[in-house]
Amino acid sequence: MTVGAQNIPKVAAACTLTIFAVLLTTRCIMDSTASPASSTLKTSSGPNTAGSATPFDPTLHYARLEVSEGKEYEGTGRNIFSAIADRPVVRLQRRPQGQTPTAKAQPSKPGTRLTFFGFAITRSAPKKIFFSEDGDVFVGREGEIINSRYKIVRIGQQSVDLEDLLDNTVQTLALREG
Repeated sequence: MTVGAQNIPKVAAACTLTIFAVLLTTRCIMDSTASPASSTLKTSSGPNTAGSATPFDPTLHYARLEVSEGKEYEGTGRNIFSAIADRPVVRLQRRPQGQTPTAKAQPSKPGTRLTFFGFAITRSAPKKIFFSEDGDVFVGREGEIINSRYKIVRIGQQSVDLEDLLDNTVQTLALREG
């Protein structure tokens, strides 16, 4: 039995590619052994050179550095080039004698955007409850944390108690009808 006799076009293509690869490898080896004096570095004389002999001039130009070091930051925000942030000046006002401070009404924090819309009871597992918020659905059991913010404290028949871990408040959500 002859090797490759069954598929003559593939054998011919493999031989051709092998010969081509050998020729390219020989050419690369011959080019790399040529003297380095024969190869020259081409430099461009465009706007990138800016008076230097080559575009990769490693020398420092002290006059240019002094001009850039003398500039002051004139932005509207914090100076990102300074390690120390400027602290705003806070002036305390004294209240006149005899006045007592009045308590300002604090706005009430908005409740959770979660809505409790059902639960599932199975014989082998504890009760699972379902919440939705802006189209996302969350499933949890008592003691679990959902939405990386709320801990399920107690599950009742028509409501759920949630602890908001950011505010440390407990909220009761009623089962949504329909």
